[in-house]
Amino acid sequence: MSSVAVIIPTYNRWPFVCTAIDSVLAQTHPNIRCIVVDDASSDDSVRLLNEKYGNAIDIITNPQNRGQSFCRNLGAASTDAQYVCFLDSDDSFLPNSVASRLSLIEESKGAIKISFGLFRKSGRNPSPLKGCKNRGNILTLGEYLANKNWLCNNSFLIERVAFLKDGLYNPQLRNREDIELFIRLLAKHEFHFCGDEIGQIRDVCSNRARDNFTNILNPENSFAHYIEANPDLREKLPPQTLKSLLDSEVELQLRTLYHMGRYPEFRTLYKEAMARDQISSKHKFRKRYLVSFVRGLLRQSLLMREVRRDVQSSGNYVAQRRPGERAFYHRCLKNFCEHASSISDALDNLIDEGRLYKSDQTSTVASVDVDGTGWVVKRYNHKGMTSTLKLLARPSRAQRAFFNALILDKLDVRTPQPLMYVVSYRRGLPYCNYIVTKRSSGDTICNLSKTNRVTREDWPAVVARTDNILHKLHLHGITHGDIKPTNILLGDQGIELIDLDSMRIHWSKKMFQHFRDKDLRALQRRVADYNPPWS
Repeated sequence: MSSVAVIIPTYNRWPFVCTAIDSVLAQTHPNIRCIVVDDASSDDSVRLLNEKYGNAIDIITNPQNRGQSFCRNLGAASTDAQYVCFLDSDDSFLPNSVASRLSLIEESKGAIKISFGLFRKSGRNPSPLKGCKNRGNILTLGEYLANKNWLCNNSFLIERVAFLKDGLYNPQLRNREDIELFIRLLAKHEFHFCGDEIGQIRDVCSNRARDNFTNILNPENSFAHYIEANPDLREKLPPQTLKSLLDSEVELQLRTLYHMGRYPEFRTLYKEAMARDQISSKHKFRKRYLVSFVRGLLRQSLLMREVRRDVQSSGNYVAQRRPGERAFYHRCLKNFCEHASSISDALDNLIDEGRLYKSDQTSTVASVDVDGTGWVVKRYNHKGMTSTLKLLARPSRAQRAFFNALILDKLDVRTPQPLMYVVSYRRGLPYCNYIVTKRSSGDTICNLSKTNRVTREDWPAVVARTDNILHKLHLHGITHGDIKPTNILLGDQGIELIDLDSMRIHWSKKMFQHFRDKDLRALQRRVADYNPPWS
């Protein structure tokens, strides 16, 4: 009796993976082994699966996350079964799934290497393709490319030797890896239809590969690159079919950029793709192109609104008005603020007693210790009536820096935690303003280079990491506005940005491009070309 291994790759899918496993153990074909390949899950899946199934299944564990393609290949290589098939961890087989496909292969006495069945989608009626082919009919490459619903990772059963020789998923691909595999296999083998519907795709998990936008946009995961680089496929595929495949990658990238809210990049790629005639759904993407301008404005406004809403709902901040000053502070400073008759005077005293970082006409910055906690206090000095008019016309620089720090935190860009901002008043008019942040464990790259804690060899990596952070901000239409060695901290947790009062969320594409270029020029002029002591 032919042996079959069913391979289930899984990553943080407990308890949904149990439905997939149970459907394998319930197969009518008796000679089956269920192999679960855990891709470094953090939800205790391995222990829970061992407790639930024991020796009924085989479990292979990856020490680090390698992706579903690597896991499927590993499972196939680890078994000595004559045939292998695959099942995603949130989907399920019908009881006849293996038997229906295997019987067709066995009846052919080895002439057929691959058979497949149909899968219905969650909550839907039988597959619309049911009845389009009879048992034993062949699926051609052209038919598959015309309607990719014929095949999925779960639907085919293949002779293990043929899979290891002519198949294997491309481990570099984290998206559309199944399409790339089927194109390669269909170019060499015949896929025979078993005549049955054999399982169901269940939409129960949120961490699906198609929703991993970062992987989709990663050039190393480019489906089109591997199709174009395969000489056999270039020879067998008609030119128009090859172009259609490559164009589909462009449309996928456009959809991804749009759903991620990266509208400037979306519009740039859209115009390039239209010029090269790479978009088939022209009406849909033209509509998205126009809508992206409106959504871009709303998104930038919503980012600040979202931060302010989080601040209000968290209950961690206190807004306070006093004679001569207005303060907004984290509750961890409540004791300090309540015991100070004037918060601004208390901060002035701390600056006088602290270790001075900077003091000029524009601002004064000092490192201070209060009740065993390290703070950095920055005072934006009053420079006459011009300062007063600016404070009347828009939020203070301290307030902007405070909320900009919270925005960076939301975007996972490191910056010292903002604790408080204060605006002091004289004769009813705004005078000085202050921001207090938690003192970082890092130091500026300027100081680190002077003390040789950042060496000549380290410098290119520091510049590259800073460039990556700026690029991350630019993807959201944000510019820092004042990049220089004294505004970049390097500590145990990596690069941190400080001095955020010049940071902007841009409404206009033209203005964004201007300030983005200014950021990049500053990085090149002030950081990359900075003359550290060893130069």
